[in-house]
Amino acid sequence: MANMTTGEAQNVINAYNIAPVANPGNANQIRKDTATGDYAIAHAAEFGPCVNGLIANLRTLMTFLEKGRAMRFLSGDALRAVNDVFGLQLTSFPDSSALRWGLPANKCVSLKNLAAPDKTRLRQYLALLAISMPGQTVLARVTTIVSLFVGNATNDVLAVLDAVRLGNGNTTHVVPERMKSLIQMRNAYPNSIFPGFTQWGPGTAATPALNYEEHFLKHVCDSTNAYLVEAEWWWRALSIRVRTMDLVPPPTPPELGYFLPDNTLDPRQIGPFITNVVRARPALQQALFAAYGPAYSDYAFTLSRQLSNIMVESEGNDRVLVSGFTGHVTIFGRFASLQGALGLSSCYFVIPAQRAVKLDPNKTTKMWPMRR
Repeated sequence: MANMTTGEAQNVINAYNIAPVANPGNANQIRKDTATGDYAIAHAAEFGPCVNGLIANLRTLMTFLEKGRAMRFLSGDALRAVNDVFGLQLTSFPDSSALRWGLPANKCVSLKNLAAPDKTRLRQYLALLAISMPGQTVLARVTTIVSLFVGNATNDVLAVLDAVRLGNGNTTHVVPERMKSLIQMRNAYPNSIFPGFTQWGPGTAATPALNYEEHFLKHVCDSTNAYLVEAEWWWRALSIRVRTMDLVPPPTPPELGYFLPDNTLDPRQIGPFITNVVRARPALQQALFAAYGPAYSDYAFTLSRQLSNIMVESEGNDRVLVSGFTGHVTIFGRFASLQGALGLSSCYFVIPAQRAVKLDPNKTTKMWPMRR
């Protein structure tokens, strides 16, 4: 390809209102491919404010555009789009920038077609990132935002960003790996009204049924030796009753000491009984699950319709949850998959020492609030 002549380079300088200089050779300092000059002149109205009448800025811009010519100036189109959408005056991206080539660059170009109010929404979100990500450059923050749109519907992403921004959510948790799940949650409850759970989900277990059973054994039977205070609370809440004849094999003499003369468990001995008898007898745990598991499940579903401090939370790579608190119980749930239904993941009693954390309306995992 032929390079620009000095005259053609001077035309570019003139298009950007660069004041004449004593040494005419300055024009040669921006001598690039002719097509680069044509592109720069064609879009001088957009690039002009970025150049701001300075030859150094023009030189940076022309070098950036020259590197992009093999992609039919995709880099230049992306640069124009970023400046337009986000209200910036950049003259280049680093060579390593994700916005220079490929899907992110194409997404930038498509975002330029957004209506003015939608561009304002993105600028407002960018301003939030300046607060939550002060150590990043503005280009890094823009790249974070643009990457959220790749592979997702524009309106869906805008709705999530609005929910996080207006709900004082943690913007650092809004990442591409979680975006589809955040969109799923937002689309499921567009008015942020949560009616409660009606079924169990798998949580971290293989199936909903296993998750339900594991939670009962852990929280009601203290099978992991970590939830005794909670287990005692559940026994009273569910009115669990055990008789001597419920133990197979029959109770040992020490175990009989936990029972009253009428062969029913002494309510004052619930804690020691769980520690020394229930935890040591898997068959008894299973019998309790069969007898009281449905009551535990119904209790959880009922409480999920009475929640306060409800919010969407995000943690891990793609875990997006809805959570809430009522009385002494906190409840979490999530979608089993991008195609699955919302299911209850966990329901457990919160001991007083942990209440402040569970009731924190601005916990670091919060994305946006919900309500009943």
